[in-house]
Amino acid sequence: MIVQLSLVSSSQTGYIGEEEDLVNHIQEKLKDKLFFVVFDGLWTLHAWDRIKRVLPDISISGSMIIVTTEILHIAEACTKSADHVYCIPLLPEWKSLEFLKDLVLKSENGEMSPEDKEDFQDLDLDCLKVHEPPFNTIAKVLQKCGGLKLAITTVAQLFTSEAPHKWGGLCEDLPSLLYNDPRLKKIKRVMTRSYRGLPPYLKPCFLCLSIFPEDSDINVATVLRRWVAEGFVREMTGMSTEAVAVRYLFELFDRNLIKATKLTRNRSCKTCWIHPMMRDILVMVAQEEKFSTTVGKNINSMLPANRFRHLTLDGRSNRKLVKSLDISGVRSLTVFNEPSESIASLRINCFTYLLLSNEAIESFRFLKCQISYYSARYMAHRRIVPFKILESLRVKYL
Repeated sequence: MIVQLSLVSSSQTGYIGEEEDLVNHIQEKLKDKLFFVVFDGLWTLHAWDRIKRVLPDISISGSMIIVTTEILHIAEACTKSADHVYCIPLLPEWKSLEFLKDLVLKSENGEMSPEDKEDFQDLDLDCLKVHEPPFNTIAKVLQKCGGLKLAITTVAQLFTSEAPHKWGGLCEDLPSLLYNDPRLKKIKRVMTRSYRGLPPYLKPCFLCLSIFPEDSDINVATVLRRWVAEGFVREMTGMSTEAVAVRYLFELFDRNLIKATKLTRNRSCKTCWIHPMMRDILVMVAQEEKFSTTVGKNINSMLPANRFRHLTLDGRSNRKLVKSLDISGVRSLTVFNEPSESIASLRINCFTYLLLSNEAIESFRFLKCQISYYSARYMAHRRIVPFKILESLRVKYL
């Protein structure tokens, strides 16, 4: 709106476009008038400070201004009362299903037979538990969408161009489609913008969350210790690195990039959650930027040829890693589930961080035999690792 008024004024009166004159010009245009203005996608307080100088006092004029933003503290700064901040909730599962059904059935999908449409219309949450084809992947699709309307709309667009028996394949390929398919460019743009808009010190912290399995509750204490161990946390005067890490965490909460899922007795955050599609984007971004690579059971992306610092392995993967990966530059290893033989035969020169799930600990004796030098700042585990294993390793903090 401000830019348009500036252009109109400039073309009509020879207006030179300096900010103070522009402010006065817009205020004069809006004076004693009722107006409804929407500012969509505000990212900084500085931008809001410049905008609000132009706007008259709406408490007197009776006009309305709406600001949309992904960042909570900016939303709170745009109003005099926190009661005026509305956070759009994620849809519960049953509403997500109804929304998906509505979108698909209203489309002109020539691939769906009348019987398929009737069966799809009759789907409810109880039906999803039966896992009968061709709609046996709908529960997984809803889980992937995570209650986000944009995600459900995106998946519905994919479904309307394919027969129901192919929907399962689309679901399996969604991580790759999300990053490469033009039909999904809108949600990709929204999610990558959220990452690109982070300050530099938060980007590696956020990318680090991509290592955790999809749809899992992420242990906050583990994340904070990892950030510190990996050197992602900057020192700040008068604050410990642990306190700074907590501050980083709350910045991600403030930006609605993660959500708390469980609280401790004193109401602090115990576990958090990242949207499954955002995680898929982060996995791809992390690989592009040579930050990390994730090798999992359902990840079909090409493995990078260049070095990367962080490696995450799902033990259920049967991929032959030794020949396909250059692991000489790996500085942290995270293993979920019991390692396969290919994982157990990895040869890694030096670690700064090791995280093992309960199942991975059972096979850790195979992996540790191949480590030529181990200098871990932090070793995370969910059960006690036998002392004989630790005895052969050089661990700074446990």
